[in-house]
Amino acid sequence: MTSLPRPLVALAAVLALAVAGVTAAVLLDGGDRPGQGTAEETAPPLGEIESAWTAGVERGAFAEPVVVQAGEVLVVSTEQGLFAYAKDCGAEGATCDPLWTGRISVPEPAPAVSGDKVFEATERRLYAFDVRCGSGGTTCEPLWTGEVPIEANSAFEPVTSEGVVKVNYSFGEGRQHEVHALAFPTRCGSGEPCEPLWTAMVGKGTAYFPAPVVGGSFFQQVGTNLVGFRARCGTGGAVCRPSFLWPIGGETAAGMVEGKGELLVTSNQGSLYALPLECPELPCRPLWRAANDGYIATPPVVSSDTAFVSAGPNVHAYRLGCREDGGACAPEWTATVEDAELLGVAHADRQVVIAVSLSGPGFIWAFPSKCVQPCRPLWTAATGGQLGRVEVVGGRVFVGTHDGDLLLYPIGCAADGSECSAARSWRVPGRISELFVDNSGIYVLSWGGEDRTWKQGTLTAFRE
Repeated sequence: MTSLPRPLVALAAVLALAVAGVTAAVLLDGGDRPGQGTAEETAPPLGEIESAWTAGVERGAFAEPVVVQAGEVLVVSTEQGLFAYAKDCGAEGATCDPLWTGRISVPEPAPAVSGDKVFEATERRLYAFDVRCGSGGTTCEPLWTGEVPIEANSAFEPVTSEGVVKVNYSFGEGRQHEVHALAFPTRCGSGEPCEPLWTAMVGKGTAYFPAPVVGGSFFQQVGTNLVGFRARCGTGGAVCRPSFLWPIGGETAAGMVEGKGELLVTSNQGSLYALPLECPELPCRPLWRAANDGYIATPPVVSSDTAFVSAGPNVHAYRLGCREDGGACAPEWTATVEDAELLGVAHADRQVVIAVSLSGPGFIWAFPSKCVQPCRPLWTAATGGQLGRVEVVGGRVFVGTHDGDLLLYPIGCAADGSECSAARSWRVPGRISELFVDNSGIYVLSWGGEDRTWKQGTLTAFRE
């Protein structure tokens, strides 16, 4: 499954949003889904796909609600708390009510999922809910809470790995701004405050998102350093030290993924770095690097032995493991879209790379994964409204636009560079901000439209 990136967020004394590119906030298994997937994943059969059910979603301000999947339940996090919906809650256009709600105040919705638990953080504590905690619209109490020190002035989104859920929090302002971490067992006791497995001093200075989980470690850039902590670095309240430390200098890490044992990091200045996930000594040193002209708006996308990045109007393909001495690697191929200002790589597999426009009207370009110079697209598509979300599942490209159009393109619709039309299309109210596809259906979150205000959203489920 694939997605466009979440916003890049700078955080000094308090959280301040600085969005670059297109927001995409549908999460799977508690973390951002990087632009990575395979065409072999399952998707609902084409058949006569129609709206199965809808549900109303509201927000209080500009904070965008976030949807996560936990088995057969979708959990929507808003400023007012958590709202859980059964994926099979209705049919034939029924209106669904929540299975249960979790009444907590969430300044910046960003839930995480681990197994049958969903986690959300507020400025004062981490909350854990059982996704099966209730039905019939009941209000659920958290299974357990993890306390954040009272002196903290903000908390970060939770992330999970290997049975551990971590939340960062910050103290102080300006040059004295510090970021600390608290890590808890996901299966903590019930009803009582949970004691941390371990704590850590992450760093001093401005903290940046994304803060992903890669290779079983939690990463975060604070100030001029990118640091990582193993999920299982300690127990019994131990104080952990970083297992990864890299001075990134004046650049900002814009995206991090794993590729064949390498940590691939893109920066806001157009650079791509490959570092070892397990450094022989600290500080870490890059294995190889690449400089690209133009702003990199999406994380790297890895398929097989190749990493794909987009910079400005260009898509570059780099061979993983191309060097080990820290030197510069040249791209295996580059594709340039003359009329585009900013591209994002939404998907890559062994056959095709899908690039999308991140500014202006929506366009899609499909390139062969093993391209040759000059690299030309296999096919293109004009989606009309600005793109809000792209998913590639089961050999199909699903596109949601800001005009409320849900479009479907076969991933192999052409090979001669021609323009493809959508094979199927559906309409939802307002602007599509989130899109999730699996073998049970298609789930879309949209905002406004018709008689709705920008604070009112619609969660729509489509099924055959």
